[in-house]
Amino acid sequence: MEKYVVQCYQGQKIRSVWKEREGRWFFSVVDVLRALEVSANPSRYWSDFKRKLRQKTEKEEAPFRFENIVSLKLPAADQKSYKTDMLDEEGLKELFTILHIRKAEEFLDVFFRAEKTKRTREAEGKAEKSGFLLPLLNSSFKPGDGKKTVESFSDPDFRRIAEAELYYFSGEAEKCEEITETYLENENISIRLSACLMYSFANFTLGNAEAARNGFLKIQETLAVVLSGNEKKEIQANCVFAGYMTCILVHLPADDLPPLREYVKYLPKGLRAYASYLMAHELYLQENYERALGILDATLFSLNETYPIPEIYIYCMVAMCKIKLKETEEAKEAFMTAWDTAKSDGLLEVFIEHHGLLQGVMESCLKKAEPEAYKALTKGIISFSRGWMKMHNQESDWVVTDALTPQEFAIAMLACRDWSNQEIADCMGLSVNTVKHIISDILATLHVNSRKELLQFVNK
Repeated sequence: MEKYVVQCYQGQKIRSVWKEREGRWFFSVVDVLRALEVSANPSRYWSDFKRKLRQKTEKEEAPFRFENIVSLKLPAADQKSYKTDMLDEEGLKELFTILHIRKAEEFLDVFFRAEKTKRTREAEGKAEKSGFLLPLLNSSFKPGDGKKTVESFSDPDFRRIAEAELYYFSGEAEKCEEITETYLENENISIRLSACLMYSFANFTLGNAEAARNGFLKIQETLAVVLSGNEKKEIQANCVFAGYMTCILVHLPADDLPPLREYVKYLPKGLRAYASYLMAHELYLQENYERALGILDATLFSLNETYPIPEIYIYCMVAMCKIKLKETEEAKEAFMTAWDTAKSDGLLEVFIEHHGLLQGVMESCLKKAEPEAYKALTKGIISFSRGWMKMHNQESDWVVTDALTPQEFAIAMLACRDWSNQEIADCMGLSVNTVKHIISDILATLHVNSRKELLQFVNK
């Protein structure tokens, strides 16, 4: 079904068509060029533009894709209908970029923001009704609007879960644990799973290993019940997603879980993006860094809206893979993209969780540039590391995390993985002599004699 509409922009008429099947608006290119005052003769201008660009395309790859042009019969001023070149939002963006049109953002705002807002609200409403888990993680919002997004949820229970998510990702695990504890037995599967996830990770960070295990156990029990019944695929996908999130983030075996990739298509966009991070993290643990990067790049390319929390995790994973490949500058660039997305909402927890795996990138990027932020992260890193050791090695009595500073731990991670002192110095922004002294101090503190022994020690 198609709907023909004449719209106006600053007094100029623009012919447009809404294609219901594709869910997109298409605009007459000539009318848009006229309205934006690109040329006094927009028809001739557009014809010349296409001719010149086609000639350029024969020699090299052009920045404009002609396949974006849709030809539709539209009525003209003489009341007759003529074939008219039309472009959708993406096509117009490409055209505006090439032509350097100064009013481009304003034009796109006028015609597409209202439609996007409407679609976003409809999607959020459907998500609440159908019961997708982790409502904040699954939400698209402008960085800095985390609190507004939490307040926008109409269902009070989903709003409370979203509030708990914001507390957790902001490094306020106690407040998250307090909220989610009341939802651990909730009848709604998605609310219960969301609560169990946040409750478990909050207690993990707080060093309450037993409480974290209890939350993880409830997720496993729910997953077993749902998969043995006749629940909808969307509910099954929620459960498999929760199971994978538990196993991958805590580095527990996921062998007994159904393959996440078979359920991704039943997840909404935000969870789907985060699921890509989980699958890439699994590949990272298998030392398949190139393939992990392929999944992450494809996911980022497919997102046409901003999902801050999944994107922060994705960029951190890109940095982790890049640093493993010793592509230090690319690692720093990915880290800073994640940091710039996170800092306006104070979403520190992602960096706290990944500190050890980032292997010095955080110190290199933030310690001197943003000392107060780094100081706040350091407190969280120490707490999280203790929780990690309690979960994975209760007999260690927190030796590594208590004995070493976060910077020393990062250097130890690099030193025991075949990084030379020069490479560590370049990565961390330190002198080679400083690195030598720090490594000597680490070996003495941990009572080991070589980097080989250090590898076995930090891997405990």
